[in-house]
Amino acid sequence: MELYTNDVKLKGYIGKNAESFATKNQTTLVRFSLATKSGYKKKQSGEWVNHTEWHRIAAFGKPADYAKGLKKGDYVEVVGE
Repeated sequence: MELYTNDVKLKGYIGKNAESFATKNQTTLVRFSLATKSGYKKKQSGEWVNHTEWHRIAAFGKPADYAKGLKKGDYVEVVGE
């Protein structure tokens, strides 16, 4: 039984094109923003309220190779810690 975990799974859309960098060790780092949405219905008025949450994602190694080509508006699913 795991008492402590650090797992994250996000699904959403890219906010702007991914940016690629090289670290001091010449490891590729790719950074991009990811928008996720949630919503709820107000009890009093019955209207829906949507909320957008922005996440800053950093990818290294093989995942960075896949993330290099991400463009604004692309749908992605990210799993990490």
